[in-house]
Amino acid sequence: MDYIIDCEDYTLIILDRDNRLAMYASELAAKRTNVWFSVEQTPMSEIDFSEQQFLYKLSFIESHYAALRERVAGRRNVIRIEYNQIVMETLRYEILDMLCVDSSINLTSPLVKQNPGDVLSRFTNPDLVTRALEKIGKPQWAFFG
Repeated sequence: MDYIIDCEDYTLIILDRDNRLAMYASELAAKRTNVWFSVEQTPMSEIDFSEQQFLYKLSFIESHYAALRERVAGRRNVIRIEYNQIVMETLRYEILDMLCVDSSINLTSPLVKQNPGDVLSRFTNPDLVTRALEKIGKPQWAFFG
């Protein structure tokens, strides 16, 4: 992976998700159910929230993305995509253009979103989640996945 990141011959697409709680919840649910992606809706599995585990994961994610942003600073062939932008039609064309791919290609996916947008509803102990998010100044993460 280091070679790809450091070699400017490659076009990099960096996908980020501002809502770190949603990232954390999705990962925990996938680990618990062993369903990482699916073409059909699967029953939601509520998960237990651990503030200590979440804060550790949050720190890891933030440092990982900060290091990656630093490594690719100034590169011409990097697209940064926020998770919520994926549905934007204009973004699709920008990526295809950067990759020199015909924009008329069919990019529909059979995959189905597995978790509700209401992130708080994914947890068995939402009151603990709410308090932890208030402590770090991110109460909006509870509702928008």
